[in-house]
Amino acid sequence: MSAPDERDALTPRPSLYDHALRLYRAEPDGRLPEGGYPSPDRPSRQRRPLDRRNARRTAVDAITPFLVQRDGDHVVWRDWRRTQSGRRGQPELPAYRFDAPAYDAEIARAENDHSWAWPARITARLLAAGLRDRPDLMTRWDARFGWVGTDYHDPDTTVVSFTFWPGLAKGQRDVDGPWLQFFWSLPDDGTPPEARAAAALTRLETTDPKTFAQVKGGSREDAEALGFPWPEGRD
Repeated sequence: MSAPDERDALTPRPSLYDHALRLYRAEPDGRLPEGGYPSPDRPSRQRRPLDRRNARRTAVDAITPFLVQRDGDHVVWRDWRRTQSGRRGQPELPAYRFDAPAYDAEIARAENDHSWAWPARITARLLAAGLRDRPDLMTRWDARFGWVGTDYHDPDTTVVSFTFWPGLAKGQRDVDGPWLQFFWSLPDDGTPPEARAAAALTRLETTDPKTFAQVKGGSREDAEALGFPWPEGRD
């Protein structure tokens, strides 16, 4: 990478912490740096595609480094990608270099700062951690945990997404067989997030979430084959 193609930092230089926090807000339940973006990629996973869903939701992703990698004592952002709206009339961007220890420190601060979060978001983060630590809470019901966040239209509601794969509990999932996506909504009832998350995890120990969650994805044919009503208005 030649010197003329690189710069020491963005001008004006933003706080790496501020940037990391904005990214963390976009994907608040991911694990940083491994679950965040951008972060130094491992050799086996150097290139990451632009997340178009996040690009539509936040201006932070209007310009995104396609490749984030370590180069000695630096973290380098290069091979930039823009959303459609961010391309018009804009020049190509050079590579940017950051001091690796400072970069790591800022990412770690963003990962551990939850002061911005509201109750439903805190509940989502705790639920995500609990479901990652205990995947059996879902697999026992032939379900695979997808993601957890807050409802787009009602940010005070926590939503857990999971996929029903028949045979998953016995390790006999038919990859070509029927499947359905479910959303489990948990409105904020004033209970502390820690208690709400713990109660939700406890409920999964004894109750199949498919009995109270709603079908949100898959197909009408698969829903009929598996004995679940297909949502009205979805084809």
